Formats: sequence, structure tokens, C-alpha cells
Amino acid sequence: MKRFALILIAVLCAMGVAAQPPQLPPGMLLPRGSAAEEGIDPIALARFVDTLMAVPATDIHHLVVVRHGKVVAEVHPKPFHARDWHTLFSVSKTFTALAVGLAVDDKLLKVNDRVTTYFPDKLPPNVSPELARMTVEDLLTMHSGITPDWMLRDSVADWTAGWLAKEVDPKAPFQYDSMCSFMLAAIVQQVTGKTMLEYLQERLFTPMGITRAEWEQSPDGINTGGWGLRLTAESQAKVGLLLLAKGRWEGRQLVSERWIDAMCKRQIYTKATTKPADDGNQGYGYQIWMCRLPGALRAAGSYGQYIVAVPRLDLVVVINSMSHNGQRMLNAIWDVLVPGVKEKALVADETADYALETALYNARQEEIAPVAGLPKSSEKWHKSTAINLELDDNQLGWNTIELRRQRGAGFPEITMMLNGDPLQRFSCGHGGWLSDRRPGAEYPFPPYHIKAQNRMVGLTPDFAPWNSYAWTRSHVIEIDQQWTTWYCARHVAIDLKGKTVTVTHSYAPNRQQVIPITKITTQK
Repeated sequence: MKRFALILIAVLCAMGVAAQPPQLPPGMLLPRGSAAEEGIDPIALARFVDTLMAVPATDIHHLVVVRHGKVVAEVHPKPFHARDWHTLFSVSKTFTALAVGLAVDDKLLKVNDRVTTYFPDKLPPNVSPELARMTVEDLLTMHSGITPDWMLRDSVADWTAGWLAKEVDPKAPFQYDSMCSFMLAAIVQQVTGKTMLEYLQERLFTPMGITRAEWEQSPDGINTGGWGLRLTAESQAKVGLLLLAKGRWEGRQLVSERWIDAMCKRQIYTKATTKPADDGNQGYGYQIWMCRLPGALRAAGSYGQYIVAVPRLDLVVVINSMSHNGQRMLNAIWDVLVPGVKEKALVADETADYALETALYNARQEEIAPVAGLPKSSEKWHKSTAINLELDDNQLGWNTIELRRQRGAGFPEITMMLNGDPLQRFSCGHGGWLSDRRPGAEYPFPPYHIKAQNRMVGLTPDFAPWNSYAWTRSHVIEIDQQWTTWYCARHVAIDLKGKTVTVTHSYAPNRQQVIPITKITTQK
């Protein structure tokens, strides 16, 4: 089958047939183009895709490459799809800066405004001179002087008052803090009378054809600012194009050029890693990072989320992933892709086109791999239609697991149900991915390392994962779960002989939780 698909690719390339864009709602699609016509060497682009897919400790969820406003390559490995909206971490911050810029353009605020003037009812009893001097620009550049407290949002309901009560050190250097971004979102809401998402929908998203967007909210209804925005990869690419065009979209100046220039230049020096050449050390603008490639910009989020914009090359690269090797992904852009970007269109080359289509085909079809192993146990377990496990006390709150073999399935299939809860019943495919997602249905929260008060409010609870399983040993069944509308994965290894359940989350692969099984019963 794979050989036939590769032959088909070669035929399509020879016929000059362009890849068809994904099926997305009207208004969301960017135009499509060929790499060579848009001045990108297909061989370099193929090498970039192969390099990216081979980065260790990394699962690529979405990749979109745009040149001259046209998508020239995209990958959405199974079980991910182009239509999936991805929940973002600190990539969200760049959108916060755009909202602040709109408010500045509307003369609703200025960057030298004092932060305290917006929250008279949230201030501590004694306002220090340092807090009184803090400006909006200090928040934009992560130079507030407040030591980041990543547990604050977990421990108090009023994040604004809790943060303003912190000590301010005016001599503190750049300190990356998501609460600075939250405070900006709170200021935008104060001056506009709308949530930041509503403001962006009205002023940016609707004119740009971004029809699906959500943003997580604080306990008092303020968009979180520094994290929690949900968009498709295609919509993220549009915002990269907006930065390249200095705020213009289809002939309209949506954000002033002056703001984009200020936002996208280095406003403060950074030292995020011990390696001087790393991208984290190249400086910070207004809620956006500078890069080691001069003039390049990136919105960046935890676990390998990027919108990279290279103005001098008219290039945008969007990557959504679960990765512990973000710098290596950025290196692939600078060292592999960028050298292949030329000023003019390239002459069509069937061999080069074939190499690119092969790389894209392999990336789309072979990742993310389902669990490898057998569809059934070679021991007594294969005779059971159901295996019921009772578990010891654990931090996950799992009391029971039921594994049930499905009869009459089109291919081998089991279900795993947690705590007897039908909403935590997961259909798992062997050699492929299955999901119980139903339109409009609500699902429990996915694994999340942030425990923030009121977490996940503002996001549609469409958190049904895609699942695969295999018996990796005669007494061990393993299940992988990928949340395609979220960002992470979970791996469950059930050892029936050793009587343990080992749970590993992709955001913390070295922090496995081993849960003893106290009782096993089977049904024939």
C-alpha cells in the first residue's frame, strides 16, 4: 500500500497536480502554492520536514509553512487534523500584545501609564514607590520587578490583587512571568469594557477570517493573557502574516505600523539559557521573542509551540508539538529551511518535487505512531471479554479500570473505562487510532500540569482523546492517548502479573506514577 501511494505521488508530481487544501470552514483558508514557485527549494523543505519529524522527545502535531502569503507545506500527523484547534501556552502572549496595541491605537491607554491607576480597588494597603512607578511597558517587556510566582494562580482566586501585593524590586532584570501578560489582559478589559478575546474578535479575528477562537479565563472572567488561547494552526499562520505585513490585512491597516514596529524590536535583553547562541538569549520585544537569525521573530510557548516570522524572507512557520527539544526545532528552521529560501521563483524540478511530496507523505502517514505490539495476549487474558481492576489510593483519583474487548469490531479494539464513568470510556484501536468524540458532548479535563483556580473555564470541553493499544508482553497491555484539541498525551501501562498501573504524561515523562492494583477480576 505504501509503495502504491509513493507511485501515486510521483504521478501527481509529474502531472503538476497541487496538493488540495484541507476541508476547513469558509474564510479560514489561506491560498496554497508550490514551494518552487514561491522560491523555496523543495529539497531543502523536504530536509526540513524530515529533520523536524526526527527531533528526539518530540511529537509534531501541526506544521504549516507559508511563503509570500501561500501555504507551501503542511503536516498534521495522525491522529491530528488541520481542523483541530490547538490550545496554546505562551504563544498566547503575542496576541495579548496585539490587543494592547489596538487599545493604544484607539487612545484608550499608553505604554507609560501607571499600572496602579487601573486597579484602585485591588491595591495593597501600602503601595510602595516601586509598585507606583510600574508601567504598562514594564508588563509588556517582562520587567515588572516582581519575582515570578508560578503557584499564585493556583492558590488565590483574585489574581490581580494577589500579584499587586507582591514585593517589587526595581533592579530586577528581565523575568519571564505569565502574570505580566494576565495583568495586560485585565487592563485591556478595563479600558475596552470587553474581554480581550471579544476585542480581538471584533478588531482582528473577524476581519482576518479567524472564525474559531477561545481563551481561558480567570476566576473573575478575565482572559488569562499569558496562556490558554485556542486556535487552528492556519489561524496562527495568519497572525504571523499580519506581523510580516506590519499590521495590514487585505488592504486594511488593522493594527498600526508604529505599534508592530515597537512590538517586534528588541526592547530588553534576555538570558534564558546558558548557551549564548540559543534563541532565548536574543532579546524580547512586547510579548514576542527575537531570534538568532537577525530580524526574525517568534511567538513561543511551552513544549514546542511556535509562530516564527522572518520579514526579510516573507516567511512564516507554525509548529504545534509536544516537545522537550524546542531549540533543536528552531535550529532546523535556521540551518535547514532558511538556506533554501531564495529571492525568486525556482524552475520546476520533478525530482525535487517528488522528494518533497515523499517527505510530506511520510510525515503525515507515519507519525504519531500507535502503540506497537499484539492485538491480544498469548496468555489466559485473551479469553476474557472484560478485565476489572481495583486500584490503591493515588494522586490521579483513579479507583477502577475496566478493560473490555469489543466484539464485531472492524479491526481489533478494546475500551478502557476509568472509575466506571461513561465519559471516561475510551475506545482504543490496534494499529491505529480511535476516538469516542461526539459533537457537543462534554468530557472531563485532560491532563494539565497547571492547577489554576477556575482552570479551563472559557474552553469548550471537547477533550475526547484518540487512543491506541497493544499487548507489549503477554501480561502487559499499553494504551496511548493523544488529545488533539489540547497539547499533551498520556501513556498507561497495565502489568497484570506485576499488578501495577504505570501512568506517564508527555509533559513530564520522567515523573511516572505507579499505582498498585489491589484486585483483578475477569469475565469470560
